[in-house]
Amino acid sequence: EVNNIRLVNGQLAIIPFQASKPNLYVKNIDFNLQKLKINPNTLNENVPFHYESIYLKSSGLDYDLGKVYQLNTSDFYYKNGKFVLNKLKFIPKISRKEYTASLKKQADLFHVTVNQIAVDDIKWGFLPNKKPFFKTNLVKLNEADAVIYRSLVPPNDLSKKTLFSEKLRNLKFGLEVKRLMLVNSKLAYAEETEKSVGAGTLSFTKVNTTVYNVNSGYQKKTLPDVVVDWNSEFMTGDLKTKWTFNPMNTSEKFNIKGSIENLTAKNLDPFLKPYLKVSAEGDLNKILFNFNGNDIDASGDFGIYYNNLKVNVLREDGTKRKFLSAIGNAAVKKDSRGEVKNEKVENVVRKQDKSFFNFFLACILDGLKKALLII
Repeated sequence: EVNNIRLVNGQLAIIPFQASKPNLYVKNIDFNLQKLKINPNTLNENVPFHYESIYLKSSGLDYDLGKVYQLNTSDFYYKNGKFVLNKLKFIPKISRKEYTASLKKQADLFHVTVNQIAVDDIKWGFLPNKKPFFKTNLVKLNEADAVIYRSLVPPNDLSKKTLFSEKLRNLKFGLEVKRLMLVNSKLAYAEETEKSVGAGTLSFTKVNTTVYNVNSGYQKKTLPDVVVDWNSEFMTGDLKTKWTFNPMNTSEKFNIKGSIENLTAKNLDPFLKPYLKVSAEGDLNKILFNFNGNDIDASGDFGIYYNNLKVNVLREDGTKRKFLSAIGNAAVKKDSRGEVKNEKVENVVRKQDKSFFNFFLACILDGLKKALLII
């Protein structure tokens, strides 16, 4: 038994095998462990000692994650189940062009910063079969800023993309997060083709979202539904969505419903112009959706209230193609005549090599085509 162990202003450097310099460096470590107990029984456990209180603090870490990414943080601490980390940066070390050139198949490139991560009431340890478990009441990401970039120039990765329900069900350790919160955050998805002029970008700002019941299916027979309560601005429109699924449902059933209000069509140009060579005008006053689906297909309801909608087809230099624009506008209903126009979305088939979000967008586009096109 040791009453008090303290490390003051320590440094930790880890040098990989056959490397000349550290890939992980932890700075200015203060560590305090109280009421340490070791006996023949604890030595047989996965953590071979017991303690009453623990405290760990550092001014930050630098972690070289290989050819593509590096991870840096400012100060962080852990004290008896509470963890706080400031100014996390998970960023590429190479340019988008270099990353794309290195790929054999399409893959996302991430650029993520988080002002603060706070985790409350952490419980961790090992199950009887020595698999780890992690439980917490709350994970809170404050002012996260994530940009996801994908080039469609490399060959497509045709492998099956599993939905989130299956990912959670197949995790090989115990995970229980009662609430996962994104506060005042931003998310952008940028996609680029060989012919696009720059990347088309979809952006979500002022993200304030809570995800309930993020649990793994490891050694479980039943679990509560995962519920994603999403609130944000989407291209400056107001987006509210509730997305529900259950990790133990092997057909991967889900429901996603919500609304987008006060979306100016012109604000979609950062995506439409470089990617589709199209510009839009008018007001999408309200979009309503309610889709039920699974791993195979989805159906549901779609409604839209809009006015003065106009489409402009563009040349490579950004100037308007008048004739093609006139043909396009002839096929588009200019407005919804002062009311929400409702349509049925039926049997939208999921592409197994695409993500859930691609599937959801396909449902939205099916509703838009039925609501907007005259033919």
